Amino acid sequence: MLTDGIILKSSLHFDQNRTCSAIFHLITGKKSIQTVQDAHIYQLKNLYGINRSFHKREFDRRINTLVSNHLLELDESMSCSVTSSGKDWLKEQYHYLKLNDYDGLQYHTAAPIFYDRLLLLIQTLSNSCNNHYSFIPVIERTPILQWVKVAFKQLKLNKKSFSNQLQFDLHKLLKDFSDEEASIYVDRLSGFNHYGRSKDQLALDYQKDKLDISFIIERMNHAMLNKIYSDPHGFPAIGFLITDLRNKQFITNSASKTYQLLQENYSISEIGQMRRLKENTVYDHVVEVALFTHDFPVSNYVSEDQQQQILLAVSKECTYKLKAIKQMVDLSISYFQIRLVLATMQHVGEHYE
Repeated sequence: MLTDGIILKSSLHFDQNRTCSAIFHLITGKKSIQTVQDAHIYQLKNLYGINRSFHKREFDRRINTLVSNHLLELDESMSCSVTSSGKDWLKEQYHYLKLNDYDGLQYHTAAPIFYDRLLLLIQTLSNSCNNHYSFIPVIERTPILQWVKVAFKQLKLNKKSFSNQLQFDLHKLLKDFSDEEASIYVDRLSGFNHYGRSKDQLALDYQKDKLDISFIIERMNHAMLNKIYSDPHGFPAIGFLITDLRNKQFITNSASKTYQLLQENYSISEIGQMRRLKENTVYDHVVEVALFTHDFPVSNYVSEDQQQQILLAVSKECTYKLKAIKQMVDLSISYFQIRLVLATMQHVGEHYE
């Protein structure tokens, strides 16, 4: 149900302006300027990158099922539109879906790392407190193993008190969720002589779809991170897991380097030459910078008159499609300028809320 709700909400916001693939790229957090701009323009920032392991084959199967159930329609260009039945279903289920608890653009990088660290640290502390040091780690990714190894050395002398505080912090966080959600989260945890349930097992235990289990856990992680970051002193032990976790200012490292040069007043062509990049690539970086920077000086690249032309075209055509906007404005206005204005538009998409 949750997976269907995410797809339908994304389709409703895109309003036939983007294809089904755009929804898939949004959910899996594709690191392209088009996908990031989609997240901003269509007010879907909260759903960006909330399931990076979502397989395309499974996504296509979900789309086909929604079409078969008359909740979704596809046109020749593979653009999705939500049917009246789909809108009714989404409205009825919206309270239960809790889609506003996601904060994907903010936590798409931090949440998976936080969760893996939590799972492995709890397993390590539980076993070591019982003098058991030979166990199969539930997380085998090298960066997570290394982090827990270093963390355990720091906590070794007071591991018992830290374990108790960690348990207290987690209980405090889980109180804000439903009993079922809290149980799903706890059942995933491993300890001494005990391995947590797999997502397949949880799906059977709670009679839910496996994908929904993944989305539920991710949604809970985002809600937890919001609370921890807003009150770090209120969760001293669990906050220890995220002291070094802050999402990068930009989606790509390359855009960050371009931003530094822009601040030094280098032109786009100069940056391209200095970094041996095509100008179109630098244009992409500028748009990305504009998306993530408050008070971006858009007037340095697009005149006031050109901005007004673009905004008028958007309003008149009720679309964010670049080609449609380009046909409505002066020939001298480039696609880059259109994308830049779209990137810096304020209150875009409020009619969806």
